[in-house]
Amino acid sequence: MKQADLILGCHGREEHGICLCGGTSSAILDLLSVHPADKKFHDYMYKLMRLDQRPITDYNAVISTLQFLRGAYLPDKQFEVIGEWLRFHKRCGIYMYRSTLD
Repeated sequence: MKQADLILGCHGREEHGICLCGGTSSAILDLLSVHPADKKFHDYMYKLMRLDQRPITDYNAVISTLQFLRGAYLPDKQFEVIGEWLRFHKRCGIYMYRSTLD
């Protein structure tokens, strides 16, 4: 069974020899749950953000993508939890990518 997820993660960080975060990642959206005919989603994720070609590593681009997903693709409660996660991990350096498994 094929699986495709949108992954949100951080690189982790260390300060003065102390590990503050070892890096973490979570699947935030099952990409196969989005209808293939959803032009708005596919145009944004694959034409504008080029998620099928590379990870998104720019903080502002990750935030814009999350804002795009809010409501229609990510429930409000999940978005709130992601917001808390972002506040904690922003300084780690965050990224988003498309994970696929066959």
